[in-house]
Amino acid sequence: METTTLLRANIKHKKGAFISVMILTALIVTTAAAVMGVRMNYRSARERACEEADVATSTVFIAERLLDDELLDKVRGSSLVERIKVNDAIVNTGKAVFPNYSDGNSYFFCLMRGGMKLYNSTYDGFEDSIPEPGKGEIYLPFGLHSKMDAKIGDPVKVNFAGTDREFTVKGFLQEPTQGGAMIGWNQVFISKEDYDEIHSFVEPTESDTSTKLFKILNVFKADRELSDKKFQRQLNLETGIISRSVGSLTREDSDKYTGLFMDIVLDVVLGFVGLLFVIVLVIIAHSIRTEIEMDYVNLGILKAQGFTDGKISKVILLRYFFAEAFGVVIGIIASIPIERMLSGVFRGVTAILPDKSIAVGSTAVIVLGVFLLSALIILLCTRRLARISPVRAISGGRKEIYFSSRFTAPVTKRGLTASIAYRSFTSSFGKYIGILFITALLTFFAVTVNVMSAAVNSRQALETMGMYYEDISIRINDTAGHGHIEDYEKTVEKYSHIEKKYYVTGLYLSLNGESVMCEVWDEIKYLPGLLKGRLPIYENEVMITGSVADTLDLKMGDRVTMAGKKQEAEYIVSGIYQTGNDAGYCTAMSLEAAKRIGIKNVSNLGMVLTDTSELEKIAEELNSEYGNMITASANRFEKDITNDTLMTSARAIRFMIYAFSGVFALVAVIMVCSKAFSQERTDLGIYKAMGFTSGRLRRQFAVRFLIISLIGSVVGAAAGALFSVDILNLVFSLFGISRVQSDSTPLTFIMAAAFVCLSTAVFAYLTSRRIKKIEVRELVTE
Repeated sequence: METTTLLRANIKHKKGAFISVMILTALIVTTAAAVMGVRMNYRSARERACEEADVATSTVFIAERLLDDELLDKVRGSSLVERIKVNDAIVNTGKAVFPNYSDGNSYFFCLMRGGMKLYNSTYDGFEDSIPEPGKGEIYLPFGLHSKMDAKIGDPVKVNFAGTDREFTVKGFLQEPTQGGAMIGWNQVFISKEDYDEIHSFVEPTESDTSTKLFKILNVFKADRELSDKKFQRQLNLETGIISRSVGSLTREDSDKYTGLFMDIVLDVVLGFVGLLFVIVLVIIAHSIRTEIEMDYVNLGILKAQGFTDGKISKVILLRYFFAEAFGVVIGIIASIPIERMLSGVFRGVTAILPDKSIAVGSTAVIVLGVFLLSALIILLCTRRLARISPVRAISGGRKEIYFSSRFTAPVTKRGLTASIAYRSFTSSFGKYIGILFITALLTFFAVTVNVMSAAVNSRQALETMGMYYEDISIRINDTAGHGHIEDYEKTVEKYSHIEKKYYVTGLYLSLNGESVMCEVWDEIKYLPGLLKGRLPIYENEVMITGSVADTLDLKMGDRVTMAGKKQEAEYIVSGIYQTGNDAGYCTAMSLEAAKRIGIKNVSNLGMVLTDTSELEKIAEELNSEYGNMITASANRFEKDITNDTLMTSARAIRFMIYAFSGVFALVAVIMVCSKAFSQERTDLGIYKAMGFTSGRLRRQFAVRFLIISLIGSVVGAAAGALFSVDILNLVFSLFGISRVQSDSTPLTFIMAAAFVCLSTAVFAYLTSRRIKKIEVRELVTE
């Protein structure tokens, strides 16, 4: 009973700390539960979609002319294989052109099949059935809705073997294998009438740039314990099916690429939430420490009345537990609409309609962690109760001997307000250590997100990281187009000098039996992203990324076997590089080296120009002059669809982090200011008696916290300069970039520090409005 009475009194008289902890806990639980919910709902919905669509262990894309009955029987008869399914497809010439965007990719045009679902008109549910597409109609995977900004009724222009055709978008499908916005090879679906008509004039060809007839081989593994990667590699070593294909996609890789962007964003948010929880623990520790100092007399009286240290500690623990419990309830309720909103945002990227559930298990673990860590901090801080005795409490807990700190600054006439503020800080530094630590952490994270934003907004930084961008892109559509490369360059050079040439083709080859994306460069000297070693300038050299080296246990100087569709050759690893292509699982070689395994040319010509003022005119002239041989397009870095996604995401993350930092700074300042205000009430009354106005005292209060936050911000900015790039290396490594090149400037650090400092000072000034209520006559009662 007495514990309950004391707990009620504690909550009543310390409402500020109770509400502050409740709000901060609610923010943390809201964000963490929403993130966990988004991830769980996506995973469960994707797993169900894959089962309904009967997604294979490995989906292999192979030209029809290369899949003979002997090879097919060999795959079907392998002990590794449970069963196979074969679908027909036609790959268009060049790229598909949408009204708003085009990513330069060709697509697999297929007939409708079962297992897919049709999104409704609002994209928040599915239709009961999928009507067959009519002549001239096309179904697209939902990922193209966001990636290409495509809408129902939009025209899609496609070329097949020199014949232009136009389709009308009939709807969007949930196609779990290749339907995500982060996957370049998409399957689209047309009517049987259109398919048969196109098939009738398309001939099998060996050209890599012409329209081709394909087989999509869906292979299911017999051994469920074998990983998809190992299964595919062993199957290729046994049958050679992957080496003959233009590429393959395992179910595990499909899952990885589909959810890659979402996972990166959610991991960054969770990391920040973890940091915020550390700040909450600091605030709790500071609050308890200050309470014990301020309530020395009351605590001594309680001890004189028979309250033990354990009982008082229990009351404090329960008070914070109740605050956190209320915060948890509010957070879980608030997380539901936020999870729905975030799931809607990521649905456009994953192309999977997520479930609508609460991540009970994950949220319970988070809540348990919050309570356990809070309890640990509270129990550690309340050990100071043992120092309190009824006798010592009479003197307010003061020590018998007082020594002034060497750092206690004098009060000077010049700059009186600032000198008083600085003396208040130096004379009781321990009282402000919590706010200093908090501002340092907030500044550190703000600097980190600024560095990330600077990296993804800088073309030079992105190119250094292996993510190159061209001003003019030329896609060669047929064999004849390869004989006019010098003519294309002459046309471009009428308008501008060509600074860099990104002449490259990406295709899947077999490396020691493993299917790996290979970038074949005609001008290998322009390949960006070199980390170690040197570029593969000789015809017997290849370069690999760090993820390939780690997965296949390779290093520089090792000999590897690369295999194309019909030939294979041995190469030496000349270096390690990084690229954002294919999530960083890539190799690179020169065109001369690729000719050893039957690759004759490159099909994509990218040019970086010194003068970008007339890009659209250059592309128009190229398309006009060279007809169907090529498809040229103008690209502007600031409008690039992929880069726009990066910049938009960086801006969203930065806004969220700055907003949360502001809220946490506000709550922390309110808690610290209220404690400081209560402790210094007498001093403030004396200042007023000496003629200080309320406005001057409030400014002095704000300056004091400005000094504290300035010191903390300097520490945080210094930590950011030392460690932020390492943290970003860890995040960016999820999609293949192991070394981030920051294009940060002094403004990157100044802006973060200024935001935290000004927020702290402004909030301190606003919180100090209680000074107005202090009157001189209060001193008489002291």
